[in-house]
Amino acid sequence: MFKYFETTFLILLWCFIISILWAYLSYSLVIIKTRFDNKVMDRRGSSFASSFVAVPALVVSAILLVFFYKNFGINLLFPLHFFASKVQLIAIAFIPALVLTFSCGLLFGLVQSIKFEYAYWLSKPFAIVMLATGQNINFKLRRLILLKSLSQTWNQCLPWLFGELIVVESVFNAPGLGLDAWHLAKVRDFVALLEVIFWLVLLYIFCRLIAHTISSRVGLKLTGYL
Repeated sequence: MFKYFETTFLILLWCFIISILWAYLSYSLVIIKTRFDNKVMDRRGSSFASSFVAVPALVVSAILLVFFYKNFGINLLFPLHFFASKVQLIAIAFIPALVLTFSCGLLFGLVQSIKFEYAYWLSKPFAIVMLATGQNINFKLRRLILLKSLSQTWNQCLPWLFGELIVVESVFNAPGLGLDAWHLAKVRDFVALLEVIFWLVLLYIFCRLIAHTISSRVGLKLTGYL
């Protein structure tokens, strides 16, 4: 059971790291675009929640597997745990995690959320005063916007992410909880299946609690500004 839990945890951990790196990159690109346009983005635009986009993981995974194997001779399928080192397992978990974050809409949702939050907070009186006094408003707003965007987007995408987890693990032959649940369901081993589902639920609750806690704390600190 530990092997399956370890693989799923590695994929989810990579998803978290990818989302943070993508959020920082998106924030920088939003700042560059705003400067290039020489205007503040319209805060009346639709929020990220109404522009949510998800792409089937089955399609993306299959395309990546064929593309890398045909063009570079790289096999993206998980190796056997017995013959693979820890470093290999950590590295190979990156691609399934990337597919997962893309397919569940997390990457696209972060971009939309950061755009909306940046436009919203840049129009606040304190931000206008900081701009007028020559302060670095982008640095001041970065932590606020990234925390809000990450927590909100993770909360929104978690059901999709865990739903696509089974597909991603099956296609990449990743021996995780999702793939194990699929095999146990096929052989109708319901006792073992319930145990796997229990661990999946625990991971889901853990991710949800982290996102909710961050969102709640940021919300309390911003009570006077909303």
